[in-house]
Order: sequence, then structure tokens, then C-alpha cells
Amino acid sequence: GIQVLNVALGGSLYQDLPSQLPSSVAHRQCHARSVCTHSIRIRGGTALEDLLGASRVPVNSFHHQAIRKLAQPLEAVAWAEDGVIEGVEAPSAFFVVGVQFHPEDLIDTRPEARSLFHGFAAAARAWSANSLTTPQPIAHAE
Repeated sequence: GIQVLNVALGGSLYQDLPSQLPSSVAHRQCHARSVCTHSIRIRGGTALEDLLGASRVPVNSFHHQAIRKLAQPLEAVAWAEDGVIEGVEAPSAFFVVGVQFHPEDLIDTRPEARSLFHGFAAAARAWSANSLTTPQPIAHAE
């Protein structure tokens, strides 16, 4: 999600973290998908912090790519200990939140993951109930 969102809006990726941005953080874990292997730090006052209910949460990690150049209008709002962007938002949009980890695999073990999905569903209901116009696409800088 976060990688596709960033590239679709004009950003770029590290194609291979181990060779392009070596780190002690294991971004491609060998453990079960429901196991958290590192933590992320979340900027205060963001939608992601509000959704997860904390400024630091443990996450799973199954990727060898990550955001290199952040696309406009996205803002980085969460990071791994090595500086890899783990969460983004588009503050100018109604509800755009992307994460690098896999919350779908943590629903049974982490309440923060469930909160993320509940927040998404609540935003969809609110948009549906209050939307009288056709949604506008997110614009990106050329």
C-alpha cells in the first residue's frame, strides 16, 4: 500500500534495502507474519498516531523496498529506528494513511492493527454519509 501510493503520486523507492540502505533493523523478517520484530516511532498529532493510540508501536516487517523520495502531497509520519519511512499521510485529503507494515496479519494479536482498520471503516462511512460530490483525485507535483 504505502509503496504503491508513493510511486503513483510521483515518489521513488529503494529497490533493495539490504544493498542500498544497510541497517540493523530486519525489514524482511523470518518469523511468522503475526510476530512483531521492530518498533516504529509515530509523529505526535497525526492521524496515524490517533488511529494507533500510541507514539511507538511494534510492527511486523516483510519488505525489501521502502520509500526513497517521498511524493507530494504525502508527509512522512512514522519511521523505523533506522529512519526508513513506515507511515505516511496526505493531510490535504479526506483520509489517506499508508503504512509499511502489514496490519492485516496483526489483527488477532495487536489492538493497534484492529484500530487502524476500524478507523478506515469509520472514514469510509463518514465519507459516504456526508459526500454530496464526486471525490477528487489526489494531485501530485509534476
